[in-house]
Amino acid sequence: MIRTPEFAERILQDDRADLIFIARQMLFNPFWALHAAEHFGLTGEFENWPEQYGWWLAKWGGALRAKGESLDGSEKYQEAAE
Repeated sequence: MIRTPEFAERILQDDRADLIFIARQMLFNPFWALHAAEHFGLTGEFENWPEQYGWWLAKWGGALRAKGESLDGSEKYQEAAE
């Protein structure tokens, strides 16, 4: 089952599939595709998010980036792994 953007991307990059279906994850999280785009740095200022979310996320994301943090908090995990 595909749950993470990394796994979906790896399947495509390894030419193991031409198309990825993420139906179960979309039922669990309707914004999975938008979260995946943010994970890969493709959302910019959250212009593809619904307006009520995009405005807040742009403000929050800007504040986090100004402090050198990411939205998913991955830097915390990287520090713990080192």
